[in-house]
Amino acid sequence: MREEFSSFPRFIPYIQVHEFEALLLCEPSIIHEQFEGYDRPRKADALQREIAGLPPEEINLGDETAPSKRIIKWYPAYADNKAFHGPRIAAKIGLERIRAHNPHFDEWLSRLESLSPGQNP
Repeated sequence: MREEFSSFPRFIPYIQVHEFEALLLCEPSIIHEQFEGYDRPRKADALQREIAGLPPEEINLGDETAPSKRIIKWYPAYADNKAFHGPRIAAKIGLERIRAHNPHFDEWLSRLESLSPGQNP
C-alpha cells in the first residue's frame, strides 16, 4: 500500500486493523479501574486470562471476540458510553504504555514525530 501512495509524501496513513479498544487491552488492569461496583479482581483476572499471549493489535478472532466485545463482556457499562470510557481509559494508561504494546501505532506516531517544518516524510 505504501508503494501506491509514494507520490504523495504528505500522506502518512495509519490503518488500524481492529477497533480503538484494541489499544486499551494492553493494560486490562486500567480498564478495571474505570468501573465502580464490579467484582474487579475476578473480572480483571478473567479478562487477562482471555487475552493472555495475544498482542493487543491482533486481538480480534471474530464478532464476539472483537476488542470492544471483550471489554463489554466483563464490563457491560462500557457499551452504554464508549465515547466517555474509552478516552479516559486511554489517558490513564498513557501514551507511552500504549505505544510500547502496540508497535504499528508506535511506528506511525514515530514517523509523524520525525517530521520537521520544511521536511518531507
